Amino acid sequence: GCYFAQDIDEETYLGASRGTTYDLGLNIVTTSNWVASHLLNKYGMVAHKGNLGIDFNIFYPTIGVKQGIKIFTTYRPQAGPNDLKGWEKTLLVIIELQKFYKNIQLITFGTGEGPNIPNEILHTHLCKPTNEQIRKAYCDSTLFLFTSKHEGFGLPAAEAMACECPVVSTYAQGNEDFCKHQTTCLMGTTLEELVSCCKILINSKGIQGYYGKVGYDFVIKNYQWDDVIRKLGKYYEGISKPPIR
Repeated sequence: GCYFAQDIDEETYLGASRGTTYDLGLNIVTTSNWVASHLLNKYGMVAHKGNLGIDFNIFYPTIGVKQGIKIFTTYRPQAGPNDLKGWEKTLLVIIELQKFYKNIQLITFGTGEGPNIPNEILHTHLCKPTNEQIRKAYCDSTLFLFTSKHEGFGLPAAEAMACECPVVSTYAQGNEDFCKHQTTCLMGTTLEELVSCCKILINSKGIQGYYGKVGYDFVIKNYQWDDVIRKLGKYYEGISKPPIR
């Protein structure tokens, strides 16, 4: 049998005991190098690293001229020191950017009500949006801002790349399979670094276009569902065969 380990987050959820849930004698499959490495280094368990895929019939770029300065981001609030999705840092980045760009627009999306945003910042929240609403927001936005402290994979940033929306991201472990500083996107850790990355994109349509294209090229090469399923099928086929004696 197989155990799908999408992520490991023992500190926030079930504590160190969560590690025992992987010790079932099953073949472990995961989706990022970080999760596979963490399982090996902390729990001594070998995992097969597969990939997630992106449906490029749903998430794809729209050719057109982007208007204004629009920052798109997820709103996944978690209170206190375990705010792994980094909403507090996202808001601080937007507040800093507003000092330089008075016409900045923030667009958030999530499954519940939107965040409280300072009145001087123009804000739109998409509550339970459709895939097409999300795709259009990616395509219309100057950049996608992703400030997680930790991700098992970080699919929203990959979806943004599929729509040729340039990404500014933190180093959030699982997302580092495809978020690569100055290769597929711009990355930072501190507030100052993230603000600087955003300003680089905002100030240059050419740089926006460049990072939109290189991000798109990377994900369309590596996250096609047909390839993902074919490779996973070969893995399942291999482990289902009895050992040669």
